[in-house]
Amino acid sequence: MYFGGRKVTGYEVAKQTGISRSNAYNALANMQEKGAVYLLEEGTARKYVPVPLEEFCKNRIRRLEEAKKWLSLRAPKEREEAEGYITIEGGKNILNKIRNLLEEVEERVYISCTRNYLLLMVRELEALQAAGKRL
Repeated sequence: MYFGGRKVTGYEVAKQTGISRSNAYNALANMQEKGAVYLLEEGTARKYVPVPLEEFCKNRIRRLEEAKKWLSLRAPKEREEAEGYITIEGGKNILNKIRNLLEEVEERVYISCTRNYLLLMVRELEALQAAGKRL
């Protein structure tokens, strides 16, 4: 939902988007919980204002960094690598693993995948080529 940086009520959001008022208020409450909007109480009216994009992103990144520190302190010690295969499910998870592996390429990489996956990795592959790695 785009408010154009102005304060809006749930009713105005419902009217602008064509969804029911209850769904608009639920969506706004979820956005508030996730830090995407601020709630302003003006008299009896509850209005919402979007958090500026830069601020929202900084807040999300800060939370992720804090979670990373917390996990690093509490993560179990690494065991020796076990031989065998790992299974990664889900397109995004597979693509993330491929991108992480591409960041570690030292000399060359061989890739066998569908054209769609290849197109999703163009930037990474161009970076490898620019760094003198063989593809």
